[in-house]
Amino acid sequence: MITSRKISVQVVTALLAAFAAAVLLAAMPSPAAALEWSLPAVTLSDSRTNAIPGSQQVVDAADGTTTVIWTSRDGLSGIGLSGILQARIRPAGSDTFGDVVNLSDPGQNARAPQVAVGADGTTTVVWVRDGNGLNGSDGLSGILMTSTRPAGSSTFGAAEDLSVAGQGAFGAAVAIGADGATTVVWTRRDGLTATAITQARTRPAGSATFSAAENLSGVVEGRSSYAPRIAIGADGATTVVWTHYDGFGFVIVQARTRPAGSDTFGGVEDLSTGADFADPATWDLAIASPPAVVVAADGATTVVWSSSKGSYLNGYNYIVHARTRPAGSDTFGGVVDVSTAGQYSAGTQIAATPPKVAIAADGAITVVWSWHADFRANAPAPIMHVRTRPAGSDTFGAIENLSVPRQYFAWTVAIAADGATTIVSTTPDFSATSGFYFLVQVRTRPAGSDTFSAPVDLSAAGQNANAFSPQVAVAADGAATVVWTTEADSTALGAKSSAVRNIVQARTSDRGNTKPTNLFPTPKVKISSTALISTVRLPGPGTLTQRVTRKSRGAVLTVCKTSRKAAKAGTVKLTCKLSAATRKARAKGSLRVSVKTTFTPTGGLPASKTQTVTLKRKR
Repeated sequence: MITSRKISVQVVTALLAAFAAAVLLAAMPSPAAALEWSLPAVTLSDSRTNAIPGSQQVVDAADGTTTVIWTSRDGLSGIGLSGILQARIRPAGSDTFGDVVNLSDPGQNARAPQVAVGADGTTTVVWVRDGNGLNGSDGLSGILMTSTRPAGSSTFGAAEDLSVAGQGAFGAAVAIGADGATTVVWTRRDGLTATAITQARTRPAGSATFSAAENLSGVVEGRSSYAPRIAIGADGATTVVWTHYDGFGFVIVQARTRPAGSDTFGGVEDLSTGADFADPATWDLAIASPPAVVVAADGATTVVWSSSKGSYLNGYNYIVHARTRPAGSDTFGGVVDVSTAGQYSAGTQIAATPPKVAIAADGAITVVWSWHADFRANAPAPIMHVRTRPAGSDTFGAIENLSVPRQYFAWTVAIAADGATTIVSTTPDFSATSGFYFLVQVRTRPAGSDTFSAPVDLSAAGQNANAFSPQVAVAADGAATVVWTTEADSTALGAKSSAVRNIVQARTSDRGNTKPTNLFPTPKVKISSTALISTVRLPGPGTLTQRVTRKSRGAVLTVCKTSRKAAKAGTVKLTCKLSAATRKARAKGSLRVSVKTTFTPTGGLPASKTQTVTLKRKR
């Protein structure tokens, strides 16, 4: 874990150059209205423990329940080197977090937690625990763990092992599909060759049990795979991406996809370019950063990463790329350059983090990264850039420069249901008179706007927020919650002692910025001799409609349609009675029909789920 205490000489040099240039503000467009942040920051962790910088994660459920997790050094129980996984939950509609809950046992050295939340509020956490008391130093001791808080519950269930002892699990990610199916991916070590392998396990919707582990990457000595990421489409199609060493010192991005309704992943697809070690002319684009992946409501899937551009030998020139697999396609399109050639795009080797990407409900994609012309001594400080591909477009818009001449170390991005985009980053606090401090800042691009607001400081000056750690989640009502780690005291960098402790803090914007949520899980459909009976869980009051159609000789025929009003959140049933023509056709053979269910919340916008079901022959 890189912390502010381990700033390299290159970074400090860039900071000094940035400080000298800070008075020269770059020309910026007129700022858009920002989110309001009237609520103060709150401390979530116990200041007597030592929160591990960068371990904190945050998610918001559809009903507004917020869950924050992190790991802390377990100093209170006397096991000072052992990390313990902790969580705090803020119920829907509340401004107050509940008590700290321990999700792992003392002495197990929990680390690297990740969290995901389903459409119904089910929340699953994964992390790695120490299997033999060596704190992961042998590379084989990590065991992947998981715990789940069911929808409507305030309590996490018992932890269970997902990986096998002795295989050195690390680098996990988790995602939950619209139907509640949960897939976990991670990296493990092969005991014979020490090769790193990407694996996956899935817990089907409605099940309490995960499937057996499946190898997604190959087991070839010297060709390891790392940093898996996962995205699940509305129909359940699951895409996993990772970086893969090709055996010659080059790194490429690979992907595998499990189609909707299938239990099996397809073949490995290379998304970035490899190289011929004997031919330097092929070294272009040969060192890829860990990728990110997002999927649109229609199933279009986009992968973003950065890689070396031009000469691999100079080690300084990187560019951000994207590839998209259109809805209904099995193949990714060509590589698109998102950043500008000739600019160092942070994300590989020296840089702090890879490019980040978020997707809006309408499919618009926003990518954030930083760049500078060169990372060598006396170079200009990196500048944070953002670029958006509008909904329905194949082309990214213009690059927007978000920063004045200051050093930005980390950034993350989230998009609200109405399209409002929030970017969180860290930057040096140049108001400090001694040492280097860091601030957490936020910018917002309101729904319908092309312009981001001016930065707003979220953390307090002089606290030295960790340079690489902010995370953000946006609730259905538009409220953004940002979490970070910061030092419990205000000691300057040059005078820190081993007694300095880190704490987790959070800050939430004012609520009520968007329309009521229209998010709902995929309905459960039962079929009788005369009707389709759908069970639907709604997030609030509104109108539920359903239209069922089938194709016959090129025409689209209506099978049935129905509607129902709901006065409050909860589970409702829709009964859609089959037309006489449909019953007659069904008597001759099975029918494949499309079921489109639409929920329009009171005062909000409609959202739909489409399923395909088969009406078996009924004489």
